[in-house]
Amino acid sequence: MVNISKKTNIIVKAALLLTLGFILTYFEFPILPAFPWLKVDLSAVPVLLSGFAFGPLVGVGVEILKNLLVFTIKGSASGGVGKIANIIVVGSYVFAASMVFKKFKTRKGAILGALLGSVVMIPLAMLANYYILIPLYFPGGMEAEMLRSYLFYGIPVFNFIKGMIISGVGILFYDRVASLINKEARFQKSYPKLHKAV
Repeated sequence: MVNISKKTNIIVKAALLLTLGFILTYFEFPILPAFPWLKVDLSAVPVLLSGFAFGPLVGVGVEILKNLLVFTIKGSASGGVGKIANIIVVGSYVFAASMVFKKFKTRKGAILGALLGSVVMIPLAMLANYYILIPLYFPGGMEAEMLRSYLFYGIPVFNFIKGMIISGVGILFYDRVASLINKEARFQKSYPKLHKAV
């Protein structure tokens, strides 16, 4: 009975983070003037929080469901292909960050995990753009110089900055979210809080 209640508790709270992530997809902003179509939103922050709180598999699951929800309600100019690429990129970030935090449940562990996730995200974003998004959105292809600039400057810089923004906001708010998650005493041991390593 306790296990069932615990699973239900996780599902409900992960669903709340999923809903928050979906809402945040409506607020996005560009960060590189040279590539204005590359926009950051904070929808990955609740996904990261779910990974920290409930583990990497739950975090990736929330990212998948978030993109399915976005595709169902908002639609997609790419027919869902862009959402698949987004799942690969953000999912890899959340998985890597959550795996490190699962092993080292400290603030340093969270920061290290977020940094690793940001690094992992960059080559996957480059591959996703080269093989999926560029052929889709630029069927005629890009000029060689622009392609090099986009792949080897735009994508790495954008995703690193994006990773740092998501990581900074996520780590800043994790303790507050964790305190709400841990409100019920019998579940407290299941949800680690960030603390300084000694």
